[in-house]
Amino acid sequence: MKKRIIALIILILFSFGLYANPIKKNLKEIKKSEKLLKSKLKEYHKTIRFLEQKDPLFHSQKKFESNDDFFKRRTLCMEEIHKLKINILGNLKQKLVKLRTKTFETSDISIRFDKYNISKEEYWITIKHKKYARETYQFSIPISAEKAKKLISHKESINIKGILTIDPDNSIKLTKIYVIEPFTGIQFEKEFLLIRDFEGNAPISLSNDGAYIAISRDNFITQIFDTKQEKLINLNVNSSILSFSNLHNYLASSNSRNGLQVFRKNFKPVREYNFKKEITDIIFSPDEKFILVADINNNLTIFQLPKFKKIKSFSYTKAVSEMNFSSDGRFLLVGSDTARLYDLLNDKEKKLFVRSKVKDSAFNIDNTQLITVSEDNIVRLFNLESGIIEHKISFRYNVNSVDFSKDGQYFIVGGDKIEIYSLKNYLNVWNLDIKATQVRFSELGQYIAIATKNNVYWMRTLLKPEMSLKNYKEIQDPPFLITSVEFSEPSGNRYLDALETASIIITIANSGKGASYGLDIEMKPNFIDGLIYNNIQIGKINPDCKKTVTIPIQSSINIKSKKHIIKLDFVEANGFSPPPVEIEFSTKEFNKPEIFINDFGVVDGNGNGKIESGEMIDLTIRLGNRGQGTGIDIITEFDNREDVFFTRKYPATTKISKFYPNETNDIHIEFFVNDRTLEKIPLYLNITDKYGFTDIENQRIPIQKSDWAKKIQRTVIVGLDENSFSSKAKELTVDVEKNIPEIEEKNQNLLAVVFGIEEYRNVSKVTFAHRDAAFIKEYFLKTFGVPGNKLYFKVDSEVTQGEFNKVFSNGGWLDKRVTPETKVLIYYAGHGIPSIQGNDTYLIPYDGDPNYPAQTGYSYSKLLDNLENLKAEDVILFLDTCFSGTDRENNLLVKNIRPVYIDIETPFRENITIFSATTSTQVSSAYPNKLHGLFTYFLMKGFQSHADFNKDSIISMNEIYLYVKARVEETASQNDREQTPQLQSRNPEKILLNLRNTVQN
Repeated sequence: MKKRIIALIILILFSFGLYANPIKKNLKEIKKSEKLLKSKLKEYHKTIRFLEQKDPLFHSQKKFESNDDFFKRRTLCMEEIHKLKINILGNLKQKLVKLRTKTFETSDISIRFDKYNISKEEYWITIKHKKYARETYQFSIPISAEKAKKLISHKESINIKGILTIDPDNSIKLTKIYVIEPFTGIQFEKEFLLIRDFEGNAPISLSNDGAYIAISRDNFITQIFDTKQEKLINLNVNSSILSFSNLHNYLASSNSRNGLQVFRKNFKPVREYNFKKEITDIIFSPDEKFILVADINNNLTIFQLPKFKKIKSFSYTKAVSEMNFSSDGRFLLVGSDTARLYDLLNDKEKKLFVRSKVKDSAFNIDNTQLITVSEDNIVRLFNLESGIIEHKISFRYNVNSVDFSKDGQYFIVGGDKIEIYSLKNYLNVWNLDIKATQVRFSELGQYIAIATKNNVYWMRTLLKPEMSLKNYKEIQDPPFLITSVEFSEPSGNRYLDALETASIIITIANSGKGASYGLDIEMKPNFIDGLIYNNIQIGKINPDCKKTVTIPIQSSINIKSKKHIIKLDFVEANGFSPPPVEIEFSTKEFNKPEIFINDFGVVDGNGNGKIESGEMIDLTIRLGNRGQGTGIDIITEFDNREDVFFTRKYPATTKISKFYPNETNDIHIEFFVNDRTLEKIPLYLNITDKYGFTDIENQRIPIQKSDWAKKIQRTVIVGLDENSFSSKAKELTVDVEKNIPEIEEKNQNLLAVVFGIEEYRNVSKVTFAHRDAAFIKEYFLKTFGVPGNKLYFKVDSEVTQGEFNKVFSNGGWLDKRVTPETKVLIYYAGHGIPSIQGNDTYLIPYDGDPNYPAQTGYSYSKLLDNLENLKAEDVILFLDTCFSGTDRENNLLVKNIRPVYIDIETPFRENITIFSATTSTQVSSAYPNKLHGLFTYFLMKGFQSHADFNKDSIISMNEIYLYVKARVEETASQNDREQTPQLQSRNPEKILLNLRNTVQN
């Protein structure tokens, strides 16, 4: 009998893991691990700060980023932070769990039998540990008077065994005793679970690390219990809701004024926000960047911290009763009339099968399960991916609160009594007869905080992680473990690319005769900048069995191209660890996109190619990506300043989800300006992307009100020289409108007249004539050096018959300014027509009528006579017209009248040169691809030095003619037309243009 009792005692003590380690050694290990954990926490927070500065994913909200996009991006950050936390801290916390949950056998206990109560048949006993625990424990045991008498008579033979534990403050406490008197067989046991109790009630909030319990009191005071220092801190706030943030940096509290108060971890107030409505729940996002507030008006509002900027809100049919975030920030549970689960990462919503008000909820440690308790007194366990109920328990009594243990082994249910269940088999493993309104597990799982109607309790559970409950040294046969390791990445290029997730696949086979227990894999180093990976627990491997596990390893956007070596250490509970292995792999940095303005073009209302007040301007910007990487979520925004107005034709902000290398994307805006607009039109473009590689603010589109063509050019926004970009896309701007050569000094002996008539009152339009005139003016001013006050420019309705007379008649504008040293440049783009009688040709003014050319036109022979009479040194006439009676599209100007062709024979003095677009029998064509007349386009192209055949920077009359003639004839023939420009000059080798003193703009 005696041997059986002793064996029973040993068996019971074994079940508590006794003799695991001497107390002092274990306490030393705890303090060492706590110190290392504190150091790792600093490293963890330092890493977070680094990411917030360097990694665009972690940046604060960008100027053009919507609240929804920002919230979704921060959800990704929360997931990364969660992985980083597990990666850096997880191993140490597992070690601390094992150290802190170890129990120690002791027999150094004194027992005193104080008083026997005959009426109640109970014996009061005082217990005290002689060495470590200073507390005395008084309790009663039920025992008959006869057995009590026998017990006292044999008290010298009483055998007392006790269990010592280490509490949060690192004090050693007696938590359980087992008393046996071997001769009489009397035995009893007692647990001392309570650590501390307080006056208070729900709500309570336990910080995730178990360091603090926030307790609501009825006397307008919230108390904070420091579980490690075992001291109370008073906050002068009456709280109906309390919530610690995930990283323990904040505490939120609602007060009687419907105010929301936020305190820092030193419990000094940071901010009070007047919510103006009764608050029903408060939670923080895992990264502490957001706070979610539910109110009595059925609203849930998300605020960005620390300034309480409103991000978004949701409305429900009933008041929100419960909210909870998963620790990785991916899932958000909202309970009101039903339970809604938001997958924030994938922007999905699931309605969970809960048909009554949710009272409480919790996510498990690896964010795969959700537990809820509702008013129907049913506890439901959901699978997060599917939303399906995995298990449910219906209670016949009232239940209010649920929580998961942080080791993932148990869940607790609090109500009319408290019950703890195993997650392995859903069996009840622990009970407590306390009516609880709220229950919470500590981070290490061996403590619980309990709120009742009038009190708050901080208690031990004596629950331990599965691996630390067993003594694996009592094994009969050893295991023999063999490992193999593979590396797999999805792209197939054998690199771990940025933003890619690879897998380290480990297979462990046990060919020994005994089982392997508590096998863990520890990865060293435990942190590599730009990589996220976690340690892993494997557990038990039976003989002749094997296990294959996969460790995901994810690279961030800021990963560098380099080689990495990760060592895998194997730790087996009984010391039968396989040898460590190393895996070497290379990472490849992110190929960055390089977004720039490849081209842009303007379509103005009247077609003159410049921006004028009140005119609708359709602007197209062509963006290019000359980088090697794909741009993700490119956001473009046009920004207008005073006196520039956008229409509603196009949105000011656009999003390009994916912008592939060597691709172009067009964005548009329609706008108009008023008379007060600056010469340099204040129209700006902002461009950003998801990862911050393109971050351009206030890039002015280089367009000007009267002289915008000067600045139209490819503008590099990001990256290298623009020549590295290759695209076959059609250009939006025209090459001759960019890079116009500009002479350094003006020539005071130059005069110029430019007439361009595109829109006619009585006849079809001359396509692009307005634009032709506008840019010929630019070349006359810049390339030839005509002073601004010596150039006469009129277009469209301004070019009346009266204007022809005013400029070219005796005593007119030219005649008054010409001297013998003057060179006169004249350009005309518009209609020409022969007379019906066929004895003359006419230029048609804006108000001319082709049916009455002699009466309403301006005689070509008269023009030449007037120019001959000017007695200028040189007169050069550029005519982009024809006298065939057709327009640039070969349509008749006068219906039902066949064109009459007249040869132009004019014996001029040698100081007059005429460049004409066609022969007298041909049509002067448009060049739609270049938005100009065919003749005028190549004329300007020649002015840009393309006509300089001998490369001496001097262009003669004959050089420009030969260049224009060849290009016009070739281009016209490609469009099945004939057009041969003409030159009439007595001295074709005369210099037309000197480019030696010009610069390209």
